[in-house]
Amino acid sequence: MSAVDEITIVHDQVKTFLDNMDWKGAILEGKEPTMPEIPLEILDKFYDAGLTLVEQKRWVDAKDVFSLLAFLVPQSQAFWMGLGLVEQSMGNFQQALVGYLVAYALDAEDPPVNANIYQCLVALGNKEGAEVFFKSTIECCDKREGFEDLKNSVIEYSKRVPQ
Repeated sequence: MSAVDEITIVHDQVKTFLDNMDWKGAILEGKEPTMPEIPLEILDKFYDAGLTLVEQKRWVDAKDVFSLLAFLVPQSQAFWMGLGLVEQSMGNFQQALVGYLVAYALDAEDPPVNANIYQCLVALGNKEGAEVFFKSTIECCDKREGFEDLKNSVIEYSKRVPQ
């Protein structure tokens, strides 16, 4: 059974979990609703399903999965990156930028985050912002090991960007 097939079972568990939350009562009382902890196994299955959907280029379904994950665990950079990746793959560069900027807020020195923000800003025609994130990407790649290929790809990409 693939991760996509398993999502139906997990979805039912998450729906039951969410149905039991008292978010309306909390809002009526002027309190912020609290999110009970979701088991990691459920989040892992959703994440795996999202990755499978990305591999299958089922962008809308993948967007739904990563949107849900980012909503449920907003402090997860991976979930925001997944959402950004899907939006960027669909050509929704403004929406992708939102996901990437949240991921950036979680780790501003992550090379892939900076590189993806750079690509979106180029696609949106924001030359000043793109230049800032081009430089930031190169600096982040230099600070962390294992990102030489990304650095070279970004440099090569920048050569193809109209000035």
